[in-house]
Amino acid sequence: MTTPLNEPTTADAVAQWIEQNTRSSDRFGYVAASYEQHRLDHGCFDVYPYPNCPLLGTLAASSPARRLLEVGCGLGYGGLWLAYGAGPEGILETIDRDDRHLEIAQGHFKAEGLGERIRALHGLGASVVADLEEPYDLIYFDTDPAESRRSRTLRAAVEARRFAHFCESFSGPVRPQPARFGKGR
Repeated sequence: MTTPLNEPTTADAVAQWIEQNTRSSDRFGYVAASYEQHRLDHGCFDVYPYPNCPLLGTLAASSPARRLLEVGCGLGYGGLWLAYGAGPEGILETIDRDDRHLEIAQGHFKAEGLGERIRALHGLGASVVADLEEPYDLIYFDTDPAESRRSRTLRAAVEARRFAHFCESFSGPVRPQPARFGKGR
């Protein structure tokens, strides 16, 4: 049997083919692609696109979620997928501590026609979540792992709302912490 002319024949070629073909089907892929250049231009190394954001859209679409909350907006990639997946009745509130990131994200939301259904909130997740009163059907938590580890307030505020779904993602360079043994542990 002969190999088709354009068939990838090495592991690297297969990986490249997969990347090219999945990127072409990601309606918001251009937003994900903008993160690296943004980090280089602005020297902020705390913003990364979650690689499975299309799956977030699927989760929102397959659930009855109409009120959604995202903690950790970044440049808006996850928020676009959540709002798109939730459909025309879905409302997303998204939180980020960096006003530059929120401004960029809001530009993406408006460009995609979703600006009216996404409200951007500025501040640390723990502070903003503690002040929110509305119940949510789905929350996507994608913020600084250090904030989540040290912020019992954020965890308590999230858990107290009894969300239907709680997605947690720590995209970016996260290193596992070594186990600690000894007295008192």
